[in-house]
Amino acid sequence: MRDRLDLLVQLDPALRERSGRPEPSSAVASRVRRAWDLQVARQGRANVELPADRLDDSTGFDRRVRGLLERRGRQLGLSLRRVHRAARVARTIADLDGSGSVHPHHLDEALFHRPMEAAA
Repeated sequence: MRDRLDLLVQLDPALRERSGRPEPSSAVASRVRRAWDLQVARQGRANVELPADRLDDSTGFDRRVRGLLERRGRQLGLSLRRVHRAARVARTIADLDGSGSVHPHHLDEALFHRPMEAAA
């Protein structure tokens, strides 16, 4: 089952107390809607449906970020499937951030939230 998850976020209840005023649900919904609209306008589909061969300049993955993605995948021992999934999550994080390009910090955040492989 864990193999089908694209991201995993651990929530610490203490963070809510320290983070100040939470963002209203309406603001989150608006940002998600804008991100969705960006995806469809840019590539005609949601990021979750983005094929591996579309991780290029047209979808905001410049040569530098593609190289970084490849290096991080090797360093972490990720399968190509996992690397591709992390790239799609990074693209979504960039969209939520309002960025037309995927930057290294978007990729790092996506990799940070990836589900860990189950121990054999």
